[in-house]
Amino acid sequence: MQIKTKIRTLPCTISLAVACIATPISSMSLAQTLELEEIIVTAQKRTQNLQEVPLTIASFSAEAIKEYGVTNIQSLAAVTPGLVVASTQGSPSPYIRGVGTRLATIGLGPSVSVYVDERYMGGGGGALLDLPDVERVEVLKGPQGTLYGRNSIGGALRIITKDPGDEWAGSATASLGDYGLNKIDGVVSGPLTDTVRVQLSAASYQRDGYADNLSDEGNEEYDNQDYTSFRGKLHWDITDESTLKWTALYFKTDHTAGFRQNSLDAAPTNIGLALGGFTGTSGDNVAHNIAGNAKTEGQAHDLTLSIPFDSFDFMSISTYSDSDSSGPLETDGGSTNVLGGQLYGEADSFSQELRFTSNSDSRLQWLIATEYHTTEALAQTTATSIQFPGLTAELGPQTVNTDSYAVLAKVTYDFSEQLTASIGARYTDEKKAQSSVATPGYLNLSGGPLPFASDASWAELTPTLDIQRQFESGMLYFTYSQGFKSGGFNSPANPKFDGTVRPVLNPEILDNFEVGYKGEFFGSRLRLNSSLFYYDYKNLQVTRAAGDGDTPTLVTQNAADADVLGFEMDLTWLATDSLVLSGGFSALDSQYKDYDASAKVPKIELGTGAMGYGDIFYDASGESLLRAPDITAFAVARYDIQLAGATVPMVLSYSYTGEFQYDFIASPSTQELEQKSVGLLQARISYIPEGASWSIALWGDNLTDEEYFTEKVANSNSLRGNYAAPRTWGVDLSMDF
Repeated sequence: MQIKTKIRTLPCTISLAVACIATPISSMSLAQTLELEEIIVTAQKRTQNLQEVPLTIASFSAEAIKEYGVTNIQSLAAVTPGLVVASTQGSPSPYIRGVGTRLATIGLGPSVSVYVDERYMGGGGGALLDLPDVERVEVLKGPQGTLYGRNSIGGALRIITKDPGDEWAGSATASLGDYGLNKIDGVVSGPLTDTVRVQLSAASYQRDGYADNLSDEGNEEYDNQDYTSFRGKLHWDITDESTLKWTALYFKTDHTAGFRQNSLDAAPTNIGLALGGFTGTSGDNVAHNIAGNAKTEGQAHDLTLSIPFDSFDFMSISTYSDSDSSGPLETDGGSTNVLGGQLYGEADSFSQELRFTSNSDSRLQWLIATEYHTTEALAQTTATSIQFPGLTAELGPQTVNTDSYAVLAKVTYDFSEQLTASIGARYTDEKKAQSSVATPGYLNLSGGPLPFASDASWAELTPTLDIQRQFESGMLYFTYSQGFKSGGFNSPANPKFDGTVRPVLNPEILDNFEVGYKGEFFGSRLRLNSSLFYYDYKNLQVTRAAGDGDTPTLVTQNAADADVLGFEMDLTWLATDSLVLSGGFSALDSQYKDYDASAKVPKIELGTGAMGYGDIFYDASGESLLRAPDITAFAVARYDIQLAGATVPMVLSYSYTGEFQYDFIASPSTQELEQKSVGLLQARISYIPEGASWSIALWGDNLTDEEYFTEKVANSNSLRGNYAAPRTWGVDLSMDF
């Protein structure tokens, strides 16, 4: 009898060049058969084989997350072609296939949603991936309007955590590295009674900044990281089939400035520099007067009730979260304090979903659900100047209340063993209301408080259609899906020059047409996935330094429509029992159909030497979408060596991101706003003794020490950029108990 040995792999999905990582192999006879392990996902709110899902999905196992050093949303992009994660003031902004939101605010939602289990987290995930109880991460590419609805027009990132086990067990990992890296995490899980199980996990992370501050007025060190997270789970088996699950999460971050920006201008273009300041010239140093830490503290609770019936399963999902944040404000871009201050925000959210899912073996499968989501958010800015004490402003508090209702349904029918079709739709009704009072004394608008109050509502039906044709070697599928992102508000911190509020933004609509193939060959040792897709994108909400007939500032506008044509492919090959090779790429051809990207800039940038602002006219029609590189690719090799009774896995990976624009022309130096193509090399080598409960690993990121950016910003007085991490290394010591 032949024994199939399944090698656990990191799924390489359509638009992904993600490696399929093999689990360590202690011994193997020549008679044994190798095959790639079946990948199970729940992206369609059902348990399914990845190769049978007519969607572009990337799934990362817990082992793969560790192998690749994926600790947050930003590091996930390094192993996911088609995914770009910008970082504005320390907040991750994910873009999938060129679709994203530069800076999600309380008045403007993200375009890529993040979920932890069934809880909607918005557009960022912070350090959530760094907890040790993460089971897998799924990246859903393309609009997810039917199943995930609001703010998923570009896709969704799903973080699925482990459930408590039936036996007591635990694990812990300690990490040390350069730049003062000091991290420890652990998880313990087991039964309290025959029907009650519990799981506790925790993580603590500290790291020094990558840059020194040349200014005597700001923090001595820049971009120090410090966060702590705790998560607890309690599972109660009410009956043999019904369960009640409660999850609680607490997190706290404390960063010096929360982000690091270098001015890309030279004096006197930069106002701060023109008044006697100076700037760093590379990622090794900065020159800012920012003092104080950026802090966030929050909690979240999930309560899930599952009850099976004869013909369907019922699930009630209730979630609640709240958070508070504060941090320093710096706007002048230099070491001279022209204008700075403090930022403060808070948010409270509640959601309720009732889900009904068929559970029979019939040809007809269905899912029906109702959803309600409400958020109350507040933001306030206090702007002051030490250089010019009379320049002060109170911007806010701005409050935005969001209420969203949705009803969705999806029906799947097997016409035969080879042909399956699905149709679904979601109806969303969303309302936002904002109120604020601004006292922008430094802008000298009206000389007194400026009250704002507005509300708006949007309703949309978003359909989806899937057709699948099974063959002996794989599946051919066609998918049509539509995404919807509601309108929103600009912050009252950037009113028009006459003191009036900027207009309410219109909603975005994206239609996706996709044809794909998923197949396995040579006894399931070779996996090939590919897709061709086209986006018809309407009413894009673009955030950039523009201005509306007044001073330049960061403004979100409804740009013109856009087209996106893309091809994606990945290949995974289980070459031997010790070697796994995989690679893939994502190619995009995106363009704005008709977009006036004219901007206001300081007149001194126009060569006049005069004070005030002037216009630069620029037609962006035919230009590529911002943050949408033409090519992204990834390749990895894992080779396991048997050495003196131990397994030594060696992983070498390379990722490539082609050039793209962070913003359109806001000064004559358009090159300053471009990110050049960059290739990143990463390696990890582990030592796993046979039968031992411990292992050790040495890893290195950005081994060739490439200098690149996670964001470039053009505003009223300067061009600034956030440098990405340089070459880093560390050691992990793990133990099971």
